[in-house]
Amino acid sequence: MSSPDHGSRDLAMEALISPRVRVEDVVVAQRQTRTFESSLARSLQTESVQKVEQVAKKAEVVQQLTLEQLNRFQQQQEALAAKTTEYLQQQYENQVELNTKQAALSAQLEEQQKALVQQYQLMREAAETVGHQGRQIEDLKEEVLSPRGQSRWGWFARSTGQGGRERDGDEPMVGGDASENRNEPTITVATGSNMPVPPVYRGSTKREKKAFMDSYLIYKRRVTALNQGAYGRVFVMPLSACIEHRTLIRICMYELGKPESEITEGDWKAYFLAARRPEVQDHARLAQAMRSLSMNTTLPDAESRVMKLVTDFNEILDAQDMDDFPLEELKMA
Repeated sequence: MSSPDHGSRDLAMEALISPRVRVEDVVVAQRQTRTFESSLARSLQTESVQKVEQVAKKAEVVQQLTLEQLNRFQQQQEALAAKTTEYLQQQYENQVELNTKQAALSAQLEEQQKALVQQYQLMREAAETVGHQGRQIEDLKEEVLSPRGQSRWGWFARSTGQGGRERDGDEPMVGGDASENRNEPTITVATGSNMPVPPVYRGSTKREKKAFMDSYLIYKRRVTALNQGAYGRVFVMPLSACIEHRTLIRICMYELGKPESEITEGDWKAYFLAARRPEVQDHARLAQAMRSLSMNTTLPDAESRVMKLVTDFNEILDAQDMDDFPLEELKMA
């Protein structure tokens, strides 16, 4: 489709070229051209207005949608802010309540701790009392209920009395000047074959310590018997004087860990007395050894049979290093 300007120029050219064309035709053509141009302008304007209106409607729709989305987003943000505020308020209230409960719990725990400390002190005092009573019962059991234990370990287990004097009346050996201050008369007892000779310890094992204690108790009983006289006095040789020199050096260096001058008679008693309790008690081995125990029916009287049986029983205990078995396991013994 050609534009109106081109059409008018063509008509003018035709009018100039063809002299036969009349002026009226030119005027009609010009009118038609102007009519066509005006109608085309109106159609273009109408089309432009319609397009502008369509664009305006679309823009209005888009603006409406955008406004609705903004309103919806604002509502969502307000709802989220409200929920967040409510959540934070709830968390704050929960934290306040938790702090209150924690403070109450801390106070309760402090009270319980104080009560536990008091109970612990009471239990400790009770344990000390029970332990003291247990030791007293143990001493009573060994010294009163068990004649065998009393006769076997009694002197080593007893402590010295006031002034270092033994409870059974014997005295340790002292210097010669002490006898000069006595008011009572004394006599000199010459050493000889009839005097008790103290044993000498040269061993290192528990069995050898027990054998030495047995020998020393025999020696001490003999000295006690000699001291029953009215005037004579025989001093008991101290334990430190009954140990062979090399053995004494070894014990002081490796076992007791201090020089001889710092070791008291009570320390020597405790050293030897520690051998009475074995570290391991094998009841199965003892039961196996007891199978050979039987009563000797060849003896004529019942008392001899029973005492022979008891003697064999004690020998088996000594051989198995379980001397205190009758004291500790009364029911099994």
